Amino acid sequence: VVLHDITQLRRLERVRSEFITNVSHELRTPLASIKASAETLHDGALTDSENAQRFVETILRQSDQMMALIDDIFSLSSIEKDSRRRTVDKQECRVAEILESAAAICQHAAEEKQIEIHIECDAEQTAKLNAPLIRQAVVNLVDNAIKYSSQN
Repeated sequence: VVLHDITQLRRLERVRSEFITNVSHELRTPLASIKASAETLHDGALTDSENAQRFVETILRQSDQMMALIDDIFSLSSIEKDSRRRTVDKQECRVAEILESAAAICQHAAEEKQIEIHIECDAEQTAKLNAPLIRQAVVNLVDNAIKYSSQN
C-alpha cells in the first residue's frame, strides 16, 4: 500500500482557484468602466467637451488600474519562480529612490482623495534588496492606505 498526502496540493489548488476568481473580478470592474465610458463617448458625448474629458479620464484611470493589476500578477509570478529557486536577486539600492518611485505611482490616487504622501528617509540610505519587489510591496501598502482612508 502506498499513501500520498495530497493536503498541500489541494490547498494550493484552492488558493490558485481563489486567486483566479479574484483577478477575474478585479479585471472585470475596471474593464466594465472603460467599456461604459467608451460607449458613452461613442454615443455622442464626444461633442460635450466637459463630459468627454471626464470619460477619457475615467478610461485612463481604469486602464492604469488594470496595468497595475497585471504588474502585480507578473510580480507574483516572479516571486513564485524565485521561491522555487529558493533565491531572490538582490542589489545594493538607494531606499529613498524606491520609496519616491512607489509614491509617484500612487500620487494620482492620493491627489483624488486630497491626501499628501510624505517620505522621510535619508537620501543616502542603501540596502541590499530586490528593488522591484520592495517597490511593489510599498505601492500595495500605500495604495491600500489611500483606498481605505477618508478624504481630507
